[in-house]
Amino acid sequence: MRHGYVTFSRLRNGGSRWSDEKVSVVEADLCAQRLIEGGEGQDLYCTLNTFNGRRGNERLRAIGAFFVDLDYRIRPNLAQRPPQDIVAAALSVVRDARLPLPMIVNSGRGLYLIWPITLWPAAVLPRWNAIQKAICALFADLGADRRALDASRVLRIVGSVNSKADAHRRVVSIICLPEGIRRGQRYDPELFAEALLPRLRGEIRSIRYAAARRKAAAKANEAVERRGADNDNDASRHRHPPSRKWTRQTLAEATLADLETLRAHRAPSGRLPPGKRDHWLFLIAYFAEW
Repeated sequence: MRHGYVTFSRLRNGGSRWSDEKVSVVEADLCAQRLIEGGEGQDLYCTLNTFNGRRGNERLRAIGAFFVDLDYRIRPNLAQRPPQDIVAAALSVVRDARLPLPMIVNSGRGLYLIWPITLWPAAVLPRWNAIQKAICALFADLGADRRALDASRVLRIVGSVNSKADAHRRVVSIICLPEGIRRGQRYDPELFAEALLPRLRGEIRSIRYAAARRKAAAKANEAVERRGADNDNDASRHRHPPSRKWTRQTLAEATLADLETLRAHRAPSGRLPPGKRDHWLFLIAYFAEW
């Protein structure tokens, strides 16, 4: 059983102020149904993650979904396209990225793609954030909202009313519901990490290792030039130049470079063998900290 609270939010004063109310996750479905059936479903939102109290990353309790908000109507080339075309384009991106099928929701003026996941603890928020950013990047051409990625984000509730939408699209509704999600299935978040994070790590590795090599080479050249100038009259030392003086930092930089060379040799495709990724990340984090 899930624990903690979700936050129900609604826009007040013509959309100028948010009003939040925490609701036990156990009671959330009934509460939403009661509000909508009671005529209080206009501009009603809810968090997808749970909190120890009201929403806020500092009170995050558990992470329950990945999501992306496609605000495609702000794109001139997509603004007049029917939702079905955007859904087809989004599903094509999902297939190309080898991601599981999401639930797709018509929000009134855009689309939500939502992937329920096996609950992650708040401690892995940085990793979740990285996957969220990677998902957003995948759907950038479809108007993915980069401002709507945080764990405290609220999305419109299915069955609620979007007061800003066209009359025929005001009711927030499900467009695509995979059979597994309909039965209550939650995806393994590691599927997303395997599919998306290596790309980010590859870019980060390239940048960091290139900088480490340049820095180490510059220090080595400076040391050689300095010693060469001091020993111009000492022929024996020219024949036997002193070995490089290692410091903790230069040793770590060289080790990082060696690790990358080893990875490129053993996994030229960029994907580490199953079970080796955490070990690799531990080594990288350990020497990067130096």
